[in-house]
Amino acid sequence: MEREQSRNGGGAGILPAALPKILDLGRFAPEVENSFAIAAAPAEETRVTAEIEGARLAPALLPAGSGGFVLTLPEMREGTVVYGALVLRSAHEERRIYVAGEAQAGEPQRREKSPLPPLPQLLRGERLTLSGGETLEFFYEDAGRAAGVDIDAYVFRLHEGARVRGDGDLVFFGNETADDGSIRVEKSAGKIGASVEVAKLAASVERVAVCLSVYEDGAGRDFSHVRDPRVILWEDGAPKYAFPLDALRCEKTVNVCEIYRYQGRWKLRLVGAGFAAGLARLCEAYGLSVE
Repeated sequence: MEREQSRNGGGAGILPAALPKILDLGRFAPEVENSFAIAAAPAEETRVTAEIEGARLAPALLPAGSGGFVLTLPEMREGTVVYGALVLRSAHEERRIYVAGEAQAGEPQRREKSPLPPLPQLLRGERLTLSGGETLEFFYEDAGRAAGVDIDAYVFRLHEGARVRGDGDLVFFGNETADDGSIRVEKSAGKIGASVEVAKLAASVERVAVCLSVYEDGAGRDFSHVRDPRVILWEDGAPKYAFPLDALRCEKTVNVCEIYRYQGRWKLRLVGAGFAAGLARLCEAYGLSVE
């Protein structure tokens, strides 16, 4: 799985793509120090400072291409809400990352020591060339969501005219594995996503659409109730790319990407758009009626 053309200037490690605007640390233990590993790969030497009282950073000076730094928060009383900023300055850029979190009784102490290198980020409309023998996995994650927001993966196996042939072409929590074993969805141990074994796709399959949907319970919830949603693309058991779903507003469903045949080869296109009308509208787009 390789990018056809890097539309962000080849920036696998460009600073603006490596960090979100808001960094949600979540809940952590009170009355003790907590440390958080933050991945960043600046294109040039960058100094990091924290506008959070008592916070420490190591290292505070990031060499070009480094893997990131560790933010250590001081001991805080239960119920203390953290809201501050990290300022990253290089010779050509200044960026402010807002940080949020809360000290809460019963939460574990955070002792992160070493950040993982950030993944290269894909953009909407990008295309990847596939070998045709990959096992591709798509795992959803976010920086937090409103209470009651539940997200599921849906994969459509599409034939001539980009349409399904029947109910069996929709793989979801009610039909977790395609009849030929080529597609599977997962929702367990905190994982939400899908896998596609490209070589197992039948000759009649022209396209596979990997989608996500907010569960519709009449409460009006959608992706505006989710912070920083993104999908991590894995190839043959290893994470390779991140795809931020940063264009979503009031959509209830999103087409993440499509795997499709082109001139005898498989390709993958990043979509990142959906429907405010929800799952029924998405199914109708692929020829499947939902009552």
